[in-house]
Amino acid sequence: MRLADQEVTQQDLADVLGLSDRHLRNLKRTIQPTGKRGTALLYRLGPSVQAYCAHLEGATVARYTKKDLEEARIRQEIAKADKEEALARSALITAKRDEDSVVEVAQVQAEMEAVFANVKARIRAVAPGLQPWLAALVGEDAALQVVQKLADANDEALQELYRVSEDEEPEGGGKDEA
Repeated sequence: MRLADQEVTQQDLADVLGLSDRHLRNLKRTIQPTGKRGTALLYRLGPSVQAYCAHLEGATVARYTKKDLEEARIRQEIAKADKEEALARSALITAKRDEDSVVEVAQVQAEMEAVFANVKARIRAVAPGLQPWLAALVGEDAALQVVQKLADANDEALQELYRVSEDEEPEGGGKDEA
């Protein structure tokens, strides 16, 4: 079964989208459940993520200039690509794990890379997600400045984490500091 066709619970979908259960329930006209398992509502993962992206795009289009939209769309595409890459890696790892019963070092490393790629995608998605809310509180110009600062800080933190991971040796030994 393709990952996009999987049915997930409301809590799982909320976690994937970075929303609270309540916020997801408030989007019932946009993201509709496809069934129930006991008392839990079920959602198809692919269509639900697409519906939420369309909802965000529609909300953004109504508020910002073409330049703002293009910058947001670029950030969104980067975050979307990072997320798709993480999902693809995760699916490959799951398929490989199903084939082999022995876990190899490369497989563990690939799985950790998938986890880090997913974390990276979610961190990058935070700042653009705050923009509409901040615009309502402090105005569009101030919101754009705050969101840009957050995006820059997130990218700087991710680069620092990347540099730290490059400095570490896999066998647990440290670099000589002479």
